[in-house]
Amino acid sequence: MPTATIRSAGRTLHFACTVTAVRAASAEEMSHGHVHGKHGHHH
Repeated sequence: MPTATIRSAGRTLHFACTVTAVRAASAEEMSHGHVHGKHGHHH
């Protein structure tokens, strides 16, 4: 199970998650260097 610990505003946040699916990146995502999701990207 992937985990992360982040310090933010004097608080420690702990995250734990389960990866349920993996897909290949699209050509557009590869060229931009980040994921866009199923509704595209907005930046």
